[in-house]
Amino acid sequence: MKSPEERLSWRNKIAGTLGIKEVQDVLEEFLADNRAQLSAWIITPNDPHAYNMHRQLGRVEMLEFLINQGKAANKATETKGKK
Repeated sequence: MKSPEERLSWRNKIAGTLGIKEVQDVLEEFLADNRAQLSAWIITPNDPHAYNMHRQLGRVEMLEFLINQGKAANKATETKGKK
């Protein structure tokens, strides 16, 4: 388990990169594009098990995770008096 100082350090690193408004905007654009591609996906005979669709779904989930991590890192956290 990480110490509070290590968690704060990671939070600051995330906030310093993913939490920037411009980065969030770009991630949101990528997410919208990937969601559109996923919703238009058609299974073809060349990909009968839909591996490519699963790969696209993984991209959507990854982008959602990054966006949520950036937003969470920007939220004000009050740690005084809490353990």
